[in-house]
Amino acid sequence: MPVGPYDFERYPSLGDDIIVPANRLVEIPDKVDFAVAASTWVPYLTAYPVYSQSNLKSGDYVLIIAGTSAVGQAAIDLARELGAIPIVTTRSRRKAAQLRQLKQLNHVIISNEEDLVTRISEITAGKGVQFIFDPIAGHHWRNYSKLLDGEQKFMNMAFLVAASANFQQGFCLVKA
Repeated sequence: MPVGPYDFERYPSLGDDIIVPANRLVEIPDKVDFAVAASTWVPYLTAYPVYSQSNLKSGDYVLIIAGTSAVGQAAIDLARELGAIPIVTTRSRRKAAQLRQLKQLNHVIISNEEDLVTRISEITAGKGVQFIFDPIAGHHWRNYSKLLDGEQKFMNMAFLVAASANFQQGFCLVKA
């Protein structure tokens, strides 16, 4: 069974010459070179769990860590496609202003200045978020159990910070 919008088993795409359905192709604009066009999909594929694994519904809150990264911005787009409300972190006021303007975001948390747990509680009226997408596993991952609404999930893609955290083991287990 294919996962996602493209079936790599039916249409393998690792080779010099491949055949794919025409409705899966996108025309490359004249001003975009082939290398840039070939790499554009990478952030969206990395952020795809927001769309495919989150079970987000319209009106749900999703916390997206590192929102100014290419993967973070793709996660914002995918969450919005589901009707979810993104709450995004970034590390500086300048980046927060860019996110607010570029992505028209209402909820941007400057992680170097604001307490994540407090701000999430304020934004969600104490309910917490339904999904956390963290492509970097920075310092905040220790607090995720305090941020989630009940039996919800978080998705971590990497560990860029060497840190430990204590939480219930069930927090890390996801029922498939």
